[in-house]
Amino acid sequence: MDLDLQYIVFSTMFSENISFNKKYRNPLRKDNLPNCSFSLHNDKIIFHDRASHLWGDCIKMLSLALDRDYMLVKDKIFTYLKMYKEKYNVSDISVNIPKLSNPTFTPTEIYYVENLEKNYSYFHEYHITTKTIEYYNIIDCSKAWSIKGRTVEIFKNVFVIQQEAKNCKIYAPFESKERKWRTNNLIPLGITQVNWDNITVENPLIITKGIKEIMIFNQLGFESIAPQSETQLIKDNRLLDLPKILIYDNDVAGIYFSKQHSEVYKCKNFMFEETNDGADYCKKYGLEKTFEKIKEWTQKIK
Repeated sequence: MDLDLQYIVFSTMFSENISFNKKYRNPLRKDNLPNCSFSLHNDKIIFHDRASHLWGDCIKMLSLALDRDYMLVKDKIFTYLKMYKEKYNVSDISVNIPKLSNPTFTPTEIYYVENLEKNYSYFHEYHITTKTIEYYNIIDCSKAWSIKGRTVEIFKNVFVIQQEAKNCKIYAPFESKERKWRTNNLIPLGITQVNWDNITVENPLIITKGIKEIMIFNQLGFESIAPQSETQLIKDNRLLDLPKILIYDNDVAGIYFSKQHSEVYKCKNFMFEETNDGADYCKKYGLEKTFEKIKEWTQKIK
């Protein structure tokens, strides 16, 4: 799709001429803090919502807005825009779209101070044991800092997931959604703890969305990993021939990416329909019910 037409679609959705140098609220959810932005990638205008980990081109965003199948919306957009071009001769109109170079990655530095007296009561509410918490190298911290370029953020009473070497991730469950996660890497969560020999058709690998789910599924006897966000795919050749299932959140982003990623991973996708995610389900119904639900799903991949 031509850039000028992408620009028209997004500008229509946001009721103003969009800019690459401005922050926006996400029209698809209740959003009080303008923290979304646009960028240009390979001749595609991409919308980014870092708070909900949602991103996409104009077709994807419009399909979510209209709650329609991606390809149906795509066909409707092309039909509409073709009519628009013919009527208004858009191809001859110069739409002022800034030309951007490929975005540069700004490394994030993370520092933290451990609490002398560990308090894991937050995770215990989800039936996660201290032994499991320590197995996944989760550190209870009194303070943590995220430094990205000239931006310094300070967090108090948070957890830090220590991964490989200096790679780690701040998890601030009591902060606002926009400040809940900060990471300095793209390494999948839980991947260093996976025992690949334990993965079978009866006990498939579970690709999920967060550290709480990883720990819960581990306690239930399943190996589990998660990307740094639901928008990302895990690129690891070990996943190709392994039996696996996908369990993401029961929300707009989770439903969308669950469908998209399961096609890439070539596996079935499931979600806990009674709650927002696996951790909330376990908190509400307990480990035994959570295990029964997952075993029910694993029977469907044989």
